[in-house]
Amino acid sequence: MTRTIMYSFIAVQFLVAGATYAQESLTCGNKIIDVGMSMEEVSKHCGKADFSKVEHPPVHSGKNRFGGRTEVTTWHYKRPGGLLIAVLVFDVDTLQSIEMVDKYDE
Repeated sequence: MTRTIMYSFIAVQFLVAGATYAQESLTCGNKIIDVGMSMEEVSKHCGKADFSKVEHPPVHSGKNRFGGRTEVTTWHYKRPGGLLIAVLVFDVDTLQSIEMVDKYDE
């Protein structure tokens, strides 16, 4: 019975996750794009993003202490076939995450 509950829980987690696929690399042309690359490197190999936005969220340095703001830039690239979008998130100039999002869940 316990094993059945565990498998059911895992199945629900996949359903809740929906169509978002986290990954740590992306291919643009013949170049692998990895977390840690600069905006310039990514732009050089992937070109201009199809969508871009810049935000300035607060940074906290300890318990309830405001430490200023950082710059978070999000770039979207449509993937071949048009069903997925690669979402790249940069903190200042460094690529922090890559995830694939279903175009229709955006």
